[in-house]
Amino acid sequence: MGPSLVRAMSVIVAAGAFISLAACAPSPSFEDDVAAARAAHGPTVRPAAPSASPSATIDLWAGHYDERMQGRTSTEAMSMYGSFGPPGSVAPAQMAGQGLESGDHLVQLECVGVETIDMTLAAVVAGDDGEPLEGEQLDTTSVECPSVYLLQVVTTEPGLLVRLDSHGEPGGFLVRVDPSDVTVIE
Repeated sequence: MGPSLVRAMSVIVAAGAFISLAACAPSPSFEDDVAAARAAHGPTVRPAAPSASPSATIDLWAGHYDERMQGRTSTEAMSMYGSFGPPGSVAPAQMAGQGLESGDHLVQLECVGVETIDMTLAAVVAGDDGEPLEGEQLDTTSVECPSVYLLQVVTTEPGLLVRLDSHGEPGGFLVRVDPSDVTVIE
């Protein structure tokens, strides 16, 4: 059998179909055609096999909140959503808003796929280059997922930093600060 026939059969078998080898037998001139093509065009170049490294791992949570956030009618002072990355490339997520006024704020965290997320809320200070840096820590909370978690926080200075850490586990998250469609009744 020629290499192209083997490749076609492996794709068909991988798709769950059964195929008879007799039905795939090459025509009598198949080998002659291959030899003529190689003589005219040189050897066949095949792409390398896909990598099995972590960078080739699929992120199951990428895009989990996209449709919901793009179609929303509510507003919020700050928001971020996404995933912590695919297995082997997981990293904490962080957002900082220097323009958030000081005062009472409601932080909403939704999470999926991961067992626990540590959410840290901190004041924001401007770095030498103007980039926001973490200031005084206001709260650190461990949140079990999947869940929707609400936390009230009071800031005495403008700005808020929100950092999420899944401790190396893949998963998805959605954070909204002062969402207009959530009301806390005390």
